[in-house]
Amino acid sequence: MRQLLLVLCLLLPGLHAWAQVDGVPKDLIEQRIEDAVEQLGDDADIDLTNLFEYLTDRYLDPINLNNTDHQELNKLLLLSDVQISNLIQHMRRNGKLLSLYELQTINGWDVRTIEMVRPFITVRESGSGKPTLKNILQRSTHEVIVRSFLNIEQRRGNMDRNSLFGKNYYYPNGNPLPNFDDPDVLDSLRRDNRVYLGSPYKLYTRYRFRYRQNVSFGITAEKDEGEEFFRGSQKQGFDFYSAHLFLREFGRLKALAIGDYQAQFGQGLTFWNGLGFGSKSSFTMNVKRNGIGLAPYTSVNENLFMRGLAATYEVARNLEFTGFYSNKNLDANVTSVPAGNDTLDTIEPELIFSSFQEDGFHRTTREVERSRSINERIVGGHLRYSRPAFSVGATAAHVEFGGSLARNLQPYNQFEFQGKQNSTLGVDWNALYRNLTWFGEVARSANGGVSFNSGILLSLDPRVS
Repeated sequence: MRQLLLVLCLLLPGLHAWAQVDGVPKDLIEQRIEDAVEQLGDDADIDLTNLFEYLTDRYLDPINLNNTDHQELNKLLLLSDVQISNLIQHMRRNGKLLSLYELQTINGWDVRTIEMVRPFITVRESGSGKPTLKNILQRSTHEVIVRSFLNIEQRRGNMDRNSLFGKNYYYPNGNPLPNFDDPDVLDSLRRDNRVYLGSPYKLYTRYRFRYRQNVSFGITAEKDEGEEFFRGSQKQGFDFYSAHLFLREFGRLKALAIGDYQAQFGQGLTFWNGLGFGSKSSFTMNVKRNGIGLAPYTSVNENLFMRGLAATYEVARNLEFTGFYSNKNLDANVTSVPAGNDTLDTIEPELIFSSFQEDGFHRTTREVERSRSINERIVGGHLRYSRPAFSVGATAAHVEFGGSLARNLQPYNQFEFQGKQNSTLGVDWNALYRNLTWFGEVARSANGGVSFNSGILLSLDPRVS
């Protein structure tokens, strides 16, 4: 049965990806992603999978410019903070937009900018209305993706699979391969981490149910090249599973995340999970991070997400509170040492790890031993007061590991976190005044360390920022 399932997983995609989202031009989305990467600079850390999905969502359900905010427009990654600030200031002075053609009168909104964002925005008098069960069932979309990859050039770790290339396959130096038909030889190579435990195929499958930005439910599974599948260390099938249920804008409940999600606040000094949509390049205006709050996690990175429960609730007018909790296991380089001398053996050994393993590969015996070896628990909250031209937020977070992090100290990491737990507290702000944006965050950790980050974006002239 397992072999049949494996064959179906390989044959079904026909060694290529299949996805169906009605009415979405894939080439247009890809072009806008290229524009976003160019806008942010070469050093930007961007999760392109999440960006592709967000632009797809916004193509199907465009942003209503008369009912949006700074944070929502920033998620497009196609507009600078100066352009967004100019738009908000224009509507504060002149009221709601009557047509998209009005964008041409706003400073910084040139023809190229309007053409880039045009497929993802609209102008309506009011919002799209509250989601109802009938609309969710009738107007929802279903997306299925199945992909398989096989590297034509044989990797060194897969050399035990010589049946793919014939029994007379030789090393480049002319020496014959070991006799892989001998179980003792193969087991010895595996113990020495010289060959991969699994097949050379990479498999990926995902299902997602969506209704606008209001409802998202998805399941993702992935097996990397060289990892076992329904045997050995991976008897459960795929190496990585991810699932989420995400609700947005249901009355005062602004967001609810169950399962895997991301949480980003302020400038990232106090708490930031996932990749940051900011750039380190000195040739771009995007020097400011824009926290997205809560968002569903749909990528396959096995570390940059949270797993648990989170919610954002409107406590009062212009005041929102977000609470989040996460509990998951991480890959780490672990050693176990005694906590102290105890002749009665009543003290259990303390788990110590020297670093995190972030590549997500579990192909060899050593990599499998590192797999999900450290537990991580995170609890925290974020309180935000926001007005059209000003917002301020306070964030608190506490993280605790199932072992103690003891880094191999080097000059480059001597000031990084070490220990078993840490707490952080910070305040962030964002203010708009005419053609000026002032942003920043100050944070403090449990050991007394303080960090501060602030900046001003100013549009001096239509040609100078």
